[in-house]
Amino acid sequence: MEHMPDSMFKEKSGDATDSWNRYAEDFALAASLGLNAFRFGIEWARIEPEQGLISNTVLDHYDRVIDSCLAHGMTPVATLHHFSSPHWILPRRGWKNPELAKQFGDFAHRIATRYGDRVNWFCTINEVNTPMQMTGNGLLSPEMAALLNPARERAAQYFGVPIDDFVPFLPCGDSEEAIAVILDAHRRAVDAVHAGAPNAMAGVTLSMQEHYGFDGGEEQAAHVDEVLNRRWLRDFGTVGDFVGVQNYGRISYDHTGRILGGDCLMDNNLPMVSTTLGTCAREAAEITGKPILITEHGADLTTDRDDVRQWFIAESLAGLASTIADGVDVRGYIHWTMIDNFEWFMGWRSHAGLFEIDRETQRRTARSSTATYSQIVRANKA
Repeated sequence: MEHMPDSMFKEKSGDATDSWNRYAEDFALAASLGLNAFRFGIEWARIEPEQGLISNTVLDHYDRVIDSCLAHGMTPVATLHHFSSPHWILPRRGWKNPELAKQFGDFAHRIATRYGDRVNWFCTINEVNTPMQMTGNGLLSPEMAALLNPARERAAQYFGVPIDDFVPFLPCGDSEEAIAVILDAHRRAVDAVHAGAPNAMAGVTLSMQEHYGFDGGEEQAAHVDEVLNRRWLRDFGTVGDFVGVQNYGRISYDHTGRILGGDCLMDNNLPMVSTTLGTCAREAAEITGKPILITEHGADLTTDRDDVRQWFIAESLAGLASTIADGVDVRGYIHWTMIDNFEWFMGWRSHAGLFEIDRETQRRTARSSTATYSQIVRANKA
């Protein structure tokens, strides 16, 4: 999709951070901070580039990735679907096709059977609610929101698929028909992990922002929280062994509606409120009754604002510690992200990494926040 004319993508991904080749270097950087876990994707599209064609070369590659992660003293946390899907699903109605759920379950079983002796944590589908977030609460900029439907139409035409049947996961997996298929795929993946790796934990990850209402905005905040958080926790979060909570901030509402701006904003304009991480973890645990794994949390900030990132990490983890002290079962925290990454529609405009990257040389350079995070990690105390 990023290569089509008038694409919604700001730029092309190219080699991105080249972690495909530099995974050992990245694991070494993570281990040098004292980290004991590393989350990465095992990509369906690479392993099954054509339906029924399995690449043993790619399977072998992930063997080396997992072994390297373990050799650096870190627990692998594997994600089975992180937005991108094999291209061959598009002519078959994509994520509206009920057959896709079975195909994804078969893929999950292959992965769990092959790697389950070394991987004990599997995230089935990353942020199942993100397509709905894009259309349901104005997280997109007005410019991007205005482009969404025309971009869908252009992409469907480009790929020769009827618009109603053009359903890649992102940004089109927001219809009730698609959500039903995605839920079935998640259920099948959980069952597949349990069958192929009986000792492993399987769970879904959700993008959870705190929706906070005041001065007449309480009803709208509760409504949006139901649409974007609570419904997904009930339907998806209760299926599996844990819930992956991915939180970046708070969205506030008053009697006029959603409040834009604020005193402390990330570069993507999300307000930075350090208490939201604990709030979202608590909500997820209360609704699902499952253990919580923080699978993403961080801040989009350029290097000149890294002091703000240091404050945000420390304060957010202190808040999470209070949540744990209250009895919420939080099994771990994974910061997002290790390295400034290619961020889907935004391209290289996101700067969420503990390490910044030189896109020409692929050199990783530590930001000052790495020392702050490393100190917390080594002490296991915020």
